[in-house]
Amino acid sequence: MKLEIKHLAPYLPYSLQTAYKNSNNKWKVNELTTQNLVSILISDVDKPVLRPLSCLIEEIEVDSKKFIPLKKIHELDETNSFDKTNNFYKIKFVDKVISIKNNKYPSLEREDFCLKYLVETTNIGDYIYSFTYNPELRRFGKRNDTSKAVLGIGFQLDMFNKLFEWHIDVFDLIPKGLAIDINTISDLC
Repeated sequence: MKLEIKHLAPYLPYSLQTAYKNSNNKWKVNELTTQNLVSILISDVDKPVLRPLSCLIEEIEVDSKKFIPLKKIHELDETNSFDKTNNFYKIKFVDKVISIKNNKYPSLEREDFCLKYLVETTNIGDYIYSFTYNPELRRFGKRNDTSKAVLGIGFQLDMFNKLFEWHIDVFDLIPKGLAIDINTISDLC
């Protein structure tokens, strides 16, 4: 696999950095722009700096704010914060997260990132819901675990734009050697 424009273009509005090690074995960091996009694509040295998918369930810091990405996307979804057209349906978020983890299914050779939370109702009891991200399908999902029902989920594009904004490796470039894990960069020059 080779790094292509389709892998970098979604990150362009969000000040993505690229890096390479110079002759002194120190990291040289540049900002990805439309002007240097082509040179980065043809370079085998300069690579995008991204957060691995495992960061979906770990605390990260962006613009001096700390949060867990999957939890933040769940909050934005639950409060209808992606819908900019109608403020009437805005809901106050109440954090009822039970667990957040990476589920691995070795026999199926796949994994997902899952946030389980409590939904309390006044008339039909409480439910346990899951909010997941499946990297293989590149899709978010919601499920009522109590009644074993799959629920629809909107704003998929908005959710992905958040992942691009936070520089999450949506295309799995780090394991393929096409991007650099932000957690491994030290010795900046």
